[in-house]
Amino acid sequence: MTNQDQRPLPPGWELTQVGAAVVDIQPGFASGKHNSDGKGLPHFRPMNVSTSGRIDRTVTKFVAPDLADRPGRRLRRGDVLFNNTNSIDLVGKTAYFGDDDFPAYSNHMTRLRVDHEKVTPEYLARYLHACWSSGEFTQLANNHVSQASVGRKTLSSLPLPLPPLEQQRRIVALLDQVDRGRDEVTNHLVRAQGLLAGFRRAVLVAACSGRLTEDWRQQYPDARAIDPEQLAVSAKVRRRRPDVSLDIEVPDVPDSYVVAPIVAIATAVEYGTSRKADGDESHVPVLRMGNIQDGAIDLADLKYITPDSEVERLLLSDGDLLFNRTNSPELVGKSAVWRSSRRATFASYLIRVKFHEEVAVPEFVNYWINSAWGRIWARQVKTDGVSQSNINGTKLGAMPVPLPPVDEQREIVRRVEQLLKGSEEILARVNATSSLLKRTGQSALAKAFRGELTH
Repeated sequence: MTNQDQRPLPPGWELTQVGAAVVDIQPGFASGKHNSDGKGLPHFRPMNVSTSGRIDRTVTKFVAPDLADRPGRRLRRGDVLFNNTNSIDLVGKTAYFGDDDFPAYSNHMTRLRVDHEKVTPEYLARYLHACWSSGEFTQLANNHVSQASVGRKTLSSLPLPLPPLEQQRRIVALLDQVDRGRDEVTNHLVRAQGLLAGFRRAVLVAACSGRLTEDWRQQYPDARAIDPEQLAVSAKVRRRRPDVSLDIEVPDVPDSYVVAPIVAIATAVEYGTSRKADGDESHVPVLRMGNIQDGAIDLADLKYITPDSEVERLLLSDGDLLFNRTNSPELVGKSAVWRSSRRATFASYLIRVKFHEEVAVPEFVNYWINSAWGRIWARQVKTDGVSQSNINGTKLGAMPVPLPPVDEQREIVRRVEQLLKGSEEILARVNATSSLLKRTGQSALAKAFRGELTH
C-alpha cells in the first residue's frame, strides 16, 4: 500500500501522509490492575482489534476509572485504534471505534483523531488495516526479540492516498458491502468445515465400535478372533508394567473383539531423538509434533538432522505409529502412521510404536487413538505443566484398545479410507475457496485505495 506514490492517482486525489490528516496521535497506558469481572472501564489491548479490522470485545479486561482519569486515555466515537506493538505478523491491525462508552486503551495501542475536513475516520481505519493486511507493517516495524513495534513517527510518515470526502465514504460503503458478502460466505465455509470434522468423528466412532463392519461380520462369521496367547508378543515390551489402570470406559464391542493394552500388542515403544535439527535438505528429515495433523503425517514443514548412530537406529519403518507425547492440553496424544520407504527419523516429543502384524493393523490403532474415546483417554491420563501436557510411554502402553480380528481391522481401514477420501476432497475444495476468498478481499482493498472501485 505504501507504493501509492509510484502509481498515478485518479483526478481529485492527493497523496499526503497520515500525520497530515490527523489532529492527535496518542498512545494508551499500561495497567497491571486488570480484572475480568466487568468492574470499571473496558481497557482495550491488542487482542481487542481483530484481524478482520473490527473491535472485538469477547476477551476484554477492565480497569478502575481513576486510572484513566485523563481525557487522552479514553476513546470516543470516531477514534481510530492502531495496534502499535505485537508479534511481527499482527502489529498494525487497525479498527474504527464507533461506540459511546469511552473505554481506555493500552500502551500497545495508538489512538488517532482525524482532521474531518481531510479524511473520514472510517476511511483512515480501513486504509491502515489494509496496509497491515498487505504486510506493509512487517517491513516498517522495529522487530525485537519477542515483539515488533511501529512508532508514532513511522505511523505519521506513512503515505496516505486521499480522495475527496464523498469518495472516501463511497469506498468505505463498498468495502463494507464486500465484507458482508465475504462474511456470509465464510460462515458457510466454517459450517462446512465443522460438518466435515463431525463426519470424520462419526466415521471413527463407527469404525472403533464395530458398527462400520456389522455386515462384514455377518458375511464372515468364522473370522478368526485374536488369540489372547498372541498378546504380549515381545518379551522386551512385556516386562514393562503399566502404571495406569485399564479401568477406562471403552465402547460396547462385538464378542469377537479383544480389549488389550498397547503394551501387549507392540513390539517396540520408544522415544525419538533429542538432538537439535541442525542439518539441511541433504540430511535426514526429523518429524516433529507439527508433522502430525488430523491423524495423518504432514510433510509441509520439515527440519533435518545430520545422521549418526542414534539417528540410524531411530529411522522410521513403513507402518510405524507416531504418538505426540508432549503438546498443548488439547493436542497432546494425537497420532499418525508413517507409510513411506523414505529415510526419516522423529523427535523426542514423539513416541514410535511398532505393532505385531498378527494382532494389530497400525491404521486401526491410529483410528482408536484419534477417536472420541482416545481423546477422552488422553485428557484423563495427561500430566499438565505450565503450558504443555505430557503422556509418557508407560501411560501410552497402558492404553486399552478394542481389537477386532485382523482381517476385520483391514476391512475397517479400507472402508474408513474410502469414506474419508471423499470428505478430504470436499475439505480441500472448501479450503481452496477460503484462500480464494481471502485473495479476493485483498484485491478489493488494493483496488479501493488506487481509486479503481469508484472510477
